[in-house]
Amino acid sequence: MPDNNVPIYEAEGEKRDLSVMPIAARRALMIAGEILTAEGWKSLTLGDRRTVVMEGAKPSIDRAKIQDITHKANPPSDWGDAVTDPPAEEAPADLLEKLGADRPLEAAKWAALRPLDRFAFMLVANEGPEDRLARFYDGLFRRQESARPAAPASSGHFRMVSTHRAVASARVQMRVESLALFLGGDTTPEQMFAMARIAGIQAGKHASQFLPLCYPSPITKVEVICQADYASGSILIKATVDAVEKSGVDTEALVAASVAALTIVDFAKHTDRGVAVTDVQLVEEKDVDAS
Repeated sequence: MPDNNVPIYEAEGEKRDLSVMPIAARRALMIAGEILTAEGWKSLTLGDRRTVVMEGAKPSIDRAKIQDITHKANPPSDWGDAVTDPPAEEAPADLLEKLGADRPLEAAKWAALRPLDRFAFMLVANEGPEDRLARFYDGLFRRQESARPAAPASSGHFRMVSTHRAVASARVQMRVESLALFLGGDTTPEQMFAMARIAGIQAGKHASQFLPLCYPSPITKVEVICQADYASGSILIKATVDAVEKSGVDTEALVAASVAALTIVDFAKHTDRGVAVTDVQLVEEKDVDAS
């Protein structure tokens, strides 16, 4: 049966039966140094193909796992030169040249991408044509047409489909006097909240790595906001997670809010030993018109 949770770009023809090797699978194979023919790919069980695809969406690839699977293929995989992901610091110069001035890719925007997206960018850029690269960029960053009917795969569009959003919240509770002392110390509220935001964003993006039944989702944005309520002695955290298609990202939002709250607790416990995380909850989950 088709699986709506596997990370597949729309331009790949919506082959959720995995009869065609997705970009995520190609990333897993190339990083593992494995060369697998289309026939060999199809010879694998659907479960094995899905494992390879999901592995390819992770920040790092378990090469041994990939090799164990591909060696079962018929014909079996061959050894090849292992590749590495594009550097996260800044986009390669040749990619920027192909994108042109109309589609800027600043270092911060490039670094915020998932490793899979950076890999896909380079794969599309290298394989061409350039208009497909432009569509891939537009689909990943702008998504103006994401709520419209999908274009057929033959058009070459790499536009992502509709955005799904989940919002979760958590509260860090301490004594009123403790909060004023905590946020009035050497670390400013802006610095404290920045650290909490970073921790929450990273946790939300990688929730599937430490929650056994949470599969990787095609996340496009994680946002964490922290706000102090001095009257109640608490700090409210709100985490928003967006993903393409109707991928459930409620767990990722809950993880982001929780880890941001725990980061604050880790610092605040020296001021108030009774500090606690409370009211962790899913606020809303909905589809968003990205037009």
